[in-house]
Amino acid sequence: YMIDYNYITKKIKSKGFKLADVANTLGVQYQTLNKNLKNNSLDTIQKVSEVIGVSFFELLLPPEGFTHFYDEQDRWLGIVRKYPYSQEADSMQLKERFEQEQPKEGEE
Repeated sequence: YMIDYNYITKKIKSKGFKLADVANTLGVQYQTLNKNLKNNSLDTIQKVSEVIGVSFFELLLPPEGFTHFYDEQDRWLGIVRKYPYSQEADSMQLKERFEQEQPKEGEE
């Protein structure tokens, strides 16, 4: 997993928050929050995830070959391996493929 300042700040904005609001909620100066995020402070990232209501891991870039996995309601379900044959697969297709990984009764 990689920590990426730009990715984290985009995720904060996508959840409807501003960095200044998150800093205020945490009771720290904007500059302090910004510095801690740029310095990859895991403690700060954990606190930010709690404020914006996401999993800590959702704020991390997954390793190469993996992607964040969301359901139809845009709820984060985890990190899954990308399918090499379909970079454009939407979350529904990924979910269906994920559910099909368990063998059905009678199959070996």
